[in-house]
Amino acid sequence: YDNVVGSYVQFAVSAPAAGNATLTFRFANGTTTSRPLSVNGTVVDFPSTGAWTTWQTRTVTLNLVAGVNTIRATATTAGGGPNLDSLNADFPPPPSGGYQAEDATISQGVIESNHAGFTGTGFVNYDNVVGSYVQFAVTAPAAGNATLTFRYANGTTTNRPVSVNGTVLDFPATGAWTTWQTRSVTVALAAGANSVRATATTAGGGPNLDSLTVTFQSGGFQHPGVLVTRAQLDFVRGRVIANAQPWRAAYDAMVASRFASLSYTAHPRSVVECGPSSNPNLGCSDEREDAIAAYTHALRWYLTGDSRYADKAIQIMDAWSGVITDHTNSNAPLQTGWSGASWSRAAEIIKHTYGGWTSSRVTRFSTMLRNVYLPEIINGHPNNNGNWEAIMMDAVVGIGVFLDDRTVFDKGVSIWRGRVPAYIYLTTDGSIPKAPPGSRYDTPAEIIDYWHGQDTFVDGLAQETCRDFGHTGWGFAAAIHVAETARHQGMDLYGEMRTRMTKALEFHANYDLGATAPSWLCDGSISRGIGPIPEIGYNHYASRLGLSLPKTKQLIETRLRPTGVSHFLAWETLTHANNP
Repeated sequence: YDNVVGSYVQFAVSAPAAGNATLTFRFANGTTTSRPLSVNGTVVDFPSTGAWTTWQTRTVTLNLVAGVNTIRATATTAGGGPNLDSLNADFPPPPSGGYQAEDATISQGVIESNHAGFTGTGFVNYDNVVGSYVQFAVTAPAAGNATLTFRYANGTTTNRPVSVNGTVLDFPATGAWTTWQTRSVTVALAAGANSVRATATTAGGGPNLDSLTVTFQSGGFQHPGVLVTRAQLDFVRGRVIANAQPWRAAYDAMVASRFASLSYTAHPRSVVECGPSSNPNLGCSDEREDAIAAYTHALRWYLTGDSRYADKAIQIMDAWSGVITDHTNSNAPLQTGWSGASWSRAAEIIKHTYGGWTSSRVTRFSTMLRNVYLPEIINGHPNNNGNWEAIMMDAVVGIGVFLDDRTVFDKGVSIWRGRVPAYIYLTTDGSIPKAPPGSRYDTPAEIIDYWHGQDTFVDGLAQETCRDFGHTGWGFAAAIHVAETARHQGMDLYGEMRTRMTKALEFHANYDLGATAPSWLCDGSISRGIGPIPEIGYNHYASRLGLSLPKTKQLIETRLRPTGVSHFLAWETLTHANNP
C-alpha cells in the first residue's frame, strides 16, 4: 500500500449463495504500529507481525450476495495498509435437516412406538396397501441436489420398495423390527418448500419409517473441515497465546517433536510396500510419518502465522504427489488409510488458509489422492479386524471433503454406518454381535471366532477387545474422526453412535486404569494400552453435550495428556481439548 489514507486493494469474490462468508487476509506488518483497513466498511486491525517476512492472518465475517461481490480493503490511516499477500473466502455449508416420520403427513399408516430403537417419539407403520405414503415438507436453501437418507426397519423377509418422488428405492429386510438401518437416494430439490413423498409400491406397504435426514449438496463442504475447522483452530491459537492448559503443554510437545522441525526431510517412494505388521517395511513408516509431519506443519502454520511452516507442509506433500504410484502387499489398505487420513487433514488446512500452494500442485496432490489412495480404500475391508475399515473410512471421508466429492464422502459415511454397529456391541443387538455388512461371518460360531473367542457380550465391548486395547483404540479413534468431520459438514454421526461409543469409552477406560478383568472377559487376560485416542470423543460427549464419562476423564487427565502421535493420530489434546 502507499502510505496514504484511501489506498486500497479490491477483490472480486464469487459467492455460491447469499449469506455470511469468512474472509481471511494474509499479511505482514514490519512496523511497530497497527495498519487498520476498512473492509467494505468494517474496520479490521492489522497489528505488527514483528518483521516484513513474518506473515499472519486476520479474519472478518461479511454478508455477501449470491454471485460476484466486490471486497475492498482500504487504508484508514496515513501509514497506509500492511503488505497484503492473499484473501481466502470460506462459505458455510448449506444446512442439513432432520425430519421425524411421526411429524410428517401420513396417508394409510399409523404412528407406533412398540419396537425399540426409534428416534423421536415413534415411527410410522405403513398400511399394507399400494399407495400408502409418508410425506415430508422439506425446505431447501437453494436449488440443487440433496441426499435423502431414510432410517427404517423391516422385520419381514421381503423387500418393501418405496417410490420417493418417482424414484423407486429398495428397503430390504433388516432382520428384525428393532434393527434400524438407512437407505439413501439423491434427488433434485427446488429452492424453498419441497414435498418429499415416500409411497409404498407393493401390497405389503412400506417399512417402518423412523426419520428422514436431508443433506444439501449445492453449496459443497465447509472448509477447512477435515477433523478441524477454522473456528476450532482460532480457539486453540487463543488458548496457546494465553498460556492456558492443557493447550500450552500440548503445543510445546508438538513444537518439540521432530515432526515440527523445519529441517524435517520427506522420504517419498514410488511404491510403498507393507506386509503383515509392516514387514516388509518399504516406505511404510516414512509415508505415515511424512503425512503426520505435513499435518504438524500445517497446524504450526495456522497457530503461528509463520509461512515457513506452511511452505514445509507443501514441500512434504509435493514430494509425495510427484512420486507415488501404488501401495502393495497385504497391509496396503491399512497403510493407505493411515497415511490418507493424515494427508487429507494437512492438505485441507493449507489449501483453505494459505495462498502459497499453487493450483497446479494442489491439482497434482488431489490427483494422487483420487488415483492412488481412494481405489485402495473406498470399498472397505469387511473381513479384517474392524480397525482396518474404520481407519480406511477415516481417510475416505477426509479425502471426500478435500476433493469436494460428495459421492466419495457419502460412500465413506455409508460404510461407517454399517461398520460401527458391528464393531461395538450393545445388548439391544441381540445375543450375538452384528456381522460386518458384506463379510463372510454368517453363524454365531464364526462371529465368536471373529471376536477373538469372546462369547459373553456386554455393552461397550468391541470386536478387538480380546485382541488388544491398542488396535481397539485405533478403531474407536477412526470412528470418532469420521463423526467429527461429518459434524463439521452438518451431519450428526455422533448421535447415531452415542450409546455405543460412550459405553465403549467407559468400558475400556475402566480396565486401562487397572481394573481386574473378570474371567468371562478374554478369559481373564487383557492387553491394556488403548493409546492417545479418547480426547476427541470425550470432547464431544462430555464437553459439548455434558455427559458424564468419569473413567474416560480420569484416563485422559492422569495418563494421556498431552497426547502425541500414533500412526494416524496426532496432537488431539491440542486440537480438541474442551474445544467447542
